[in-house]
Amino acid sequence: MTDDSIHDMTRQSLAVWTTALITLAVPLAARAAVAQTDLPARPNVPDMPAQLREVVFGGRKFPHVTASLGTTKVGAIHSLGKSLVLAWPVERPDVDSTATAVEQWLDSVSDDLGLHGFAPRHRETTTRYGLRAFDFDLVRDGATLMDSFVTVYCDESGIVGVHNHFPEPLASIAEMDATLRNQPSTVWFAKRRDDFAYDVVVARKSVEQNATHRIERIQTDRGVALERFEQKASFAGPMAAATFEEFSVPSGSFPDQIWADSAGRIWFSQPPNNQLTAYDPAKKTFQSYPTTGGSGPDGLWTDDKDRVWTGLYYSQQVGFLDVPTKVFTTIAAPYTPASLAIPSPSADGTVWVTDHQNNRISEYDPTLKKWVQSIVLPLSQTWVVQGVLDQGRGTVWFTGTFQHVMVAKEPGLAVRNVPVTSRGGPAFLAYHDDRVWFSEWYANRLGVVDVTNDKVTEYTYRAGENGGPMSILPDGRPVVGTRNAGYIVVFDPATQTFVDYKIPTSTGLKDGLTVSPDGSIWFTGTSTNRIARLILK
Repeated sequence: MTDDSIHDMTRQSLAVWTTALITLAVPLAARAAVAQTDLPARPNVPDMPAQLREVVFGGRKFPHVTASLGTTKVGAIHSLGKSLVLAWPVERPDVDSTATAVEQWLDSVSDDLGLHGFAPRHRETTTRYGLRAFDFDLVRDGATLMDSFVTVYCDESGIVGVHNHFPEPLASIAEMDATLRNQPSTVWFAKRRDDFAYDVVVARKSVEQNATHRIERIQTDRGVALERFEQKASFAGPMAAATFEEFSVPSGSFPDQIWADSAGRIWFSQPPNNQLTAYDPAKKTFQSYPTTGGSGPDGLWTDDKDRVWTGLYYSQQVGFLDVPTKVFTTIAAPYTPASLAIPSPSADGTVWVTDHQNNRISEYDPTLKKWVQSIVLPLSQTWVVQGVLDQGRGTVWFTGTFQHVMVAKEPGLAVRNVPVTSRGGPAFLAYHDDRVWFSEWYANRLGVVDVTNDKVTEYTYRAGENGGPMSILPDGRPVVGTRNAGYIVVFDPATQTFVDYKIPTSTGLKDGLTVSPDGSIWFTGTSTNRIARLILK
């Protein structure tokens, strides 16, 4: 996706496009590598503060614009409806760093944020990304808008940034009957339309409790739209002894995505250093292999031949390392511009790669050495992240973070979108036994799609932190790394309960976690320049 495409975006552009399917006989000729950088050219736009880089998934790579919040000039990222989803001031507004003062300021700039008559109401104050975070619900006619919020981040000098999580693109807001106002069970709910815009409707929230869980359901005129299970603090769930081990990376920096090969070697990418690195747990040794200059390896996966695949985000290629020969092969993308990212397998031995920025998924056949197809996704700005295979059906599932959808590519069929009604921003995923599990970037929840009926259910983490990278244990238990203080969270589908393991030194995970063949949980500490292992006993 280009910068201009977002600037020119209108509500019409969000209607479902006809899926573009391109079958290619051979890959295009290799292109010259571009300079490695996180950002496209953004003249006159202030740099995003470093503390805000992980607030919006891919926020550094979205086009940045200039805008205003009242009299405050800001750099910003536009939402799908052209309101502001993330904004950071050029000069700090004269606002005290208190909940009351920040709420008053938000009220004064609510039209600039595009809140459509919803007023911010302070919910809690926490610490995230090294900043003080003031979290606000959005309220209208005495009812809260479900799963929507505004967060204002502050340091000792004042406001650093504003994150606006309002349903966009907005099609309509219903009128509320006076008898329903200020009722505890009345909520506003963003209902997805067939064109994937939102109607904000009046809904009813019901809560059921048992010995272990609080179960929340949201019901609209079409029935139950959302079901969420929250484990009670008084119920710990089955505990298991566990041991953490951490290993300092001796060469380079920023260990990122991670995977285990069939021999138990642990591979991880290091984008700033243009290298792939392996750790041998038996020998306790590291070995690094170069990709190509300026390539920025993004994503990592090992195939059944133990070839190490990676997207080359900045050089418009995908590549793989043949470990015995130490030869790294690059394959040019079948279109341009391209920013190829996380590889994943198909049922036929081909490789799928995502392209967040350019809104595509593409399939490459390493046996025939050609691209099979490249698909423009039917929703603009999906921000497709990672894929996983349902081997029995041959369906490859992907997460679509910015559009809050799970994307299914079934053999021989067009792409299909399954909405995540809570708008949690599905980020990473794993498959087991008819269920696709996914972490949510904007919420402290684990989601799951039942692939037999597309039903989505959510489970709230006890750790209270937003989700990040994930994988799955051999017995089908999903594992998630959280993104603030840093926990490894293990979920038991049978009991619907979480067990949380605090990471000793990490300040939160970015996007690297995998399970090795022996069942050990491996993850990267990008902030500590380490990789680590959690062994459950």
